[in-house]
Amino acid sequence: MIIFRFALVAVGTGQFIWQDAAVSFLWMVIGGAGIGLLLAWIFVQAHKKLPTDAPSDIALTLIEPYFMYWIAEQLHSSGVLAVVIGGLYMSSKRLIFLNSASRIRGYSVWESFVFILNGIVFLVIGLELPEIIDGIRSKGIPINTAIGYGVLVTVVLILSRMISSYAALFATLIFRRRSLPHVSNRRRRYLMPLLLGWTGMRVWCRWQQL
Repeated sequence: MIIFRFALVAVGTGQFIWQDAAVSFLWMVIGGAGIGLLLAWIFVQAHKKLPTDAPSDIALTLIEPYFMYWIAEQLHSSGVLAVVIGGLYMSSKRLIFLNSASRIRGYSVWESFVFILNGIVFLVIGLELPEIIDGIRSKGIPINTAIGYGVLVTVVLILSRMISSYAALFATLIFRRRSLPHVSNRRRRYLMPLLLGWTGMRVWCRWQQL
């Protein structure tokens, strides 16, 4: 996403300065991760010191990612990286600042919240589709050509994900064999990256929970 943002700026302005882009890129990556980590630590301390209960803990966990994203974007760094790094830190500390009631209820709330967000995303995409088709037609691009490009991008994405999944598997086999999930069937182990590449991270996480 960060590289795509730089590409849009380069196409829009017609110029690309490597030095400025490199400094900006480093700040967006390192600054976003640092901001997310700092804010996550502050939120963990707030959870531990404030007299919160399960409903208030859940409300805070819903608000905190948006706050991380907003602060990072205001400082011209990556809001996405801030949320990811901050979320990973808070997840690793959840047993420290969240009691059992907050964790159990929070899991159900987040499951429902993610389901609703996914539905809204697909709904918005569907509502935008007629406008996208009209824009393609106005530029004289055949619909079949646009569909072909869409299929090509999807195939490249799936193949790239499969290749990276197998690369990660073999790297783990070489360097950290113990960190692999326990799979009794060797054939099944080597089919896991294929499943991940085809279905994506969400189905992989679901499969790991079974």
